Amino acid sequence: MEDRLAHKFDDLQMSREDHQAGLFDQVARSIEVLMKGVPEAHSELIHQKELLDRDLEEETLDIEREASYAKNEIHRDAIYQSRGFKAMWDYREVYEEIIMEVMQKYNLIPMRKPQESQFASPSEFMSAEDMQREIDAMQPSVPIPPAPEEKSNGKKKPGLSFKKKRGENQPQDFNL
Repeated sequence: MEDRLAHKFDDLQMSREDHQAGLFDQVARSIEVLMKGVPEAHSELIHQKELLDRDLEEETLDIEREASYAKNEIHRDAIYQSRGFKAMWDYREVYEEIIMEVMQKYNLIPMRKPQESQFASPSEFMSAEDMQREIDAMQPSVPIPPAPEEKSNGKKKPGLSFKKKRGENQPQDFNL
């Protein structure tokens, strides 16, 4: 079911991004039906949607009030078109977020991450001698020089592993 919900959620996002209102609403309805498989998730989703529906109703009333003060029918239609369109898409964006939050809360999102090993350590498979041979094989074959000794004044002069880039105006002194 989680995979099916994930595919539907992808479709939901694409329909919102493409401003396909009818498709968005159909896919959202499909998600609601799939969530009936987890009654607690479905119940919470529907409760959150009802709260969102109330907010949309209030916004619609505000739009109607504003439109009633319009100078003429053209202006009134423009208010309905612009504010109504925006309100519906705002509603859909918020509903999409609510769906995601409910899916997360009820672990309905399939996560694709590597499984952790079930074994505590390689020692369950190897003897101590075999592990030491493996460790020895991983050691670098190039000898590592000892750390430089400190100067007689007790202060260590910092060394650079690369030459500093100097500007053209600076003398070329490589005896750092």
